[in-house]
Amino acid sequence: MFGELVTAHRHRLGLTQEELALRADLSVRAIRDLESGRVRVPRQASVRLLAEAFGLQGQEREDFVCQAHAGTKPSPEAALRSCRWRFRVSRGGRRSWVLWTRWRRRRGRPGR
Repeated sequence: MFGELVTAHRHRLGLTQEELALRADLSVRAIRDLESGRVRVPRQASVRLLAEAFGLQGQEREDFVCQAHAGTKPSPEAALRSCRWRFRVSRGGRRSWVLWTRWRRRRGRPGR
């Protein structure tokens, strides 16, 4: 569960929920709801703010985002199946990277 991952990162840094909320620019209620599992699939902006607050980079950040959007704690094999970056060309010829999960897609670039 994503909430367990957030709790583990928060404990790793030795932060309280209030301190994490200030650091991530989120409410204490949002942190509490994420950690308790009340929010199963968090908002993309919240995940980005948490990743920055935890100082995640590279593959660790990508894994964090994938687990947030999968709504589960996947095995490495399941993560590869459910979350992949794909290059897409729109009707207007615009090119972009899209993070595909089973339930959502996110525009951006790999590694961000």
